[in-house]
Amino acid sequence: RIVAYLLHMCKVLNIDSKDANSPVNLAAFTWPSQRVPMTYFRARHIAEQAGTILRKTLQLLSFHGNRIILIGHSLGCRVCLHSLLDWNKSPSTKANTGLSVEKYPIVEHLYLLAAGIGADELSIDGKFPANRIGSEKITVCYSKKDPIKVGFGFAELIPGIWNLRPKSMLAMGVVGIRGHIPLSENGETKCDSVNCTSEVPAHSVHFYFKSAIFSKMLVEKVAHVEGKRLRSRL
Repeated sequence: RIVAYLLHMCKVLNIDSKDANSPVNLAAFTWPSQRVPMTYFRARHIAEQAGTILRKTLQLLSFHGNRIILIGHSLGCRVCLHSLLDWNKSPSTKANTGLSVEKYPIVEHLYLLAAGIGADELSIDGKFPANRIGSEKITVCYSKKDPIKVGFGFAELIPGIWNLRPKSMLAMGVVGIRGHIPLSENGETKCDSVNCTSEVPAHSVHFYFKSAIFSKMLVEKVAHVEGKRLRSRL
């Protein structure tokens, strides 16, 4: 299934999957998530550990001069956010590369699809305040038809009680971003929400990847790599 998704995105971006010299490359990061609903809490806990591994992968890619666009889906959005949290404060940033924090590249764009996190998690009071996430831009794609809204509130209630802080009972993947979002260093917000309800009827990443809304955003983001040839596929 992962290979099929990658091949589909190659088609959308007009990338030859067999071309080793392509300026645009796609890679999938898999982690030990759980498909059984009752194991959600274990998967949620593992997400932070997976984020640490993803962080090291991103650091390596960034060190070699790659421009990085990161896409997370469902609980994988939590993995992505863990990997980018306090990026510039990472002790390994300077030690492993010899570069200063200011010169060390960060992720250019983070896309969160059907995010399985609270709608307020990017806010000042959230687990992942936007100004502490190492991405120049964060785009949340959501669908009001996402069935995750049925059990998400209960699933997040227990962790909220355990951490002694209020939790949003609404999933970001259903309603988009909520709460007071902190501004970036230049005084601007780097977050936006995109309503994909008209094209995404369920939770599966399959629908987002087939969505013209998301595909157009992604193509426009990387269009300057291959110019008009990328846009011609839409």
